[in-house]
Amino acid sequence: MMFGEQLTLQEAIDVLSGRPLGGWPTLDAFVQVETVSRIDPQSTRLDLAGFVSTHILFSGTAYFQDVPGDFETLYQIADNQRIQIVRRKRGAR
Repeated sequence: MMFGEQLTLQEAIDVLSGRPLGGWPTLDAFVQVETVSRIDPQSTRLDLAGFVSTHILFSGTAYFQDVPGDFETLYQIADNQRIQIVRRKRGAR
């Protein structure tokens, strides 16, 4: 949405796949990414970008009697600062 048709689907996937661990520290750091930097700034909607996460994914493996089980929980921080569970997944390996 930020770039309209300025990026192909594959370019967008590549940009997101190359995201640093923890995300880009600033909008300026994001727009310096080679693929993004060659897009005309006048044709973008950078006002749609945000750098505050409202979702947290927690995943891991728990063992019960030496049997591993994987789990994943997605939390969302609502506007009222309450934390809600959005999704849970559990399963044995």
